[in-house]
Amino acid sequence: MLSPDSNEPFIGLAFKLEEGRYGQLTYIRVYQGQITRGDMIFNTKNGKKVKVPRLVRMHSNEMEDVNELKSGEIGAMFGVECASGDTFTDGKLEFSMVKKKKKGVFISNNTWLCQDVHVCSRPCHLSGDPAQEQG
Repeated sequence: MLSPDSNEPFIGLAFKLEEGRYGQLTYIRVYQGQITRGDMIFNTKNGKKVKVPRLVRMHSNEMEDVNELKSGEIGAMFGVECASGDTFTDGKLEFSMVKKKKKGVFISNNTWLCQDVHVCSRPCHLSGDPAQEQG
């Protein structure tokens, strides 16, 4: 289970890519731990280690250079080739975040918060199967 503690091992998710004047800009959300400029991070999808050359915090169309991003923060990295949805760690953990194709949020212990904001024991209303649409 993830902890929002910045002292835990780093886990982040690349969620948006943009071609910028300095190369690929990868938006990342830090779910656990922290990432610092110059860190070596591990892409769990392709198994490659990469160095983080530059970190920025976005403010509309303005960029602010930062030295680190901590748990819960969203920022962007330059020069890190990856795909949207790739998980990054510091290499201490074997962890991969996955995108769910279903609309709804898994809470815990077979509990889903469905699109029409009620709690279910399975992702009802999401499969398109009317037989499963009971909450």
